[in-house]
Amino acid sequence: MKHYLYLILAFTFTISAPAFAKNCQEVRLGFDIGSGSTKMMVAKVDYCHKKVLEVLLNESKPISYNEDLEKSTDGNLSPAIIEKGLAALTEMQAKAKTFKPKKSYGVATSVFRKSKNGKDVIKGFAKKLKIRLEVIDQEEEATLGYLSVMSLMDEKTLGPKNMVVWDIGGGSMQMFSQDEGKKAQKYLGDLASVTFKNMVIEVLEGKSLETTSSPNPIGDKRDQALALARSYARIHVPADLKADIHERTVVGVGGVHSHSIRGQIGTKEMKYTLEELDKASKLQAKKSDAELTGDYRSTDVTNLLLVQGFMEALGIKEVKVVNATLLQGVVLKN
Repeated sequence: MKHYLYLILAFTFTISAPAFAKNCQEVRLGFDIGSGSTKMMVAKVDYCHKKVLEVLLNESKPISYNEDLEKSTDGNLSPAIIEKGLAALTEMQAKAKTFKPKKSYGVATSVFRKSKNGKDVIKGFAKKLKIRLEVIDQEEEATLGYLSVMSLMDEKTLGPKNMVVWDIGGGSMQMFSQDEGKKAQKYLGDLASVTFKNMVIEVLEGKSLETTSSPNPIGDKRDQALALARSYARIHVPADLKADIHERTVVGVGGVHSHSIRGQIGTKEMKYTLEELDKASKLQAKKSDAELTGDYRSTDVTNLLLVQGFMEALGIKEVKVVNATLLQGVVLKN
């Protein structure tokens, strides 16, 4: 009798395990509405094991919310940029419907935290698109970036104890390290891709953001921009996180690391060094917008200088790049 019982249990487990695994899988749509761009991902995920199995569609559009807010006289995002942002989201959502996502969710970050009407804008977007959108705080932004990296990493080669995740957006920057059972170490800063570019224009070049949107060519202001980034990093990054940075692999996520920096260095490797950054920034600082390429040329050169300054200040010799954004974390969030 016992023999038959064991056989029945074994058979039940054999047929139920794959079924259970399959039930954990579904297609999801995620939006990351950032300060300088709006990104979308449609992916097949395993939400039980927090893994992205297949990216079905990935798209990004430059929407300059942060620059719009900088020019605002009342602290609100303008009707023009709101209309442009909604049009981009609507177009992206239409493309995503082809894949019939079961769940749709999106997050909005820095500029929507800062602007007076940011939360109302996102509520309006959510109502129009008929999906759940929310403005998240910077701590949640750091956590989603970390989850994005972990969804793609092989823990046998580079687990949580061995890395610091570094995410740079348009209006905010996060660094995050985590040991199991211990409090996470975090840096949550406002100096980022667009905000640093604007600082260079206003502080170093003495120009108005109302009339100037690009700092290029940086020219002889390069060394001053590096000094500015170095000072900021030394003052604002917490000591405990600095200690982790010295002992661990720094993993860069987001478009600044994967596209802007690597693209200007000209490497296909999923990593870059401080030495490569220094060479690239010397060359790129001489170029005007007309000599640069891409949709994000106004921030590309200052991205190099921001990252280089932080690396110099924090003793980072190399950054390993993972082709992840907040979106992996967004599509995995229940």
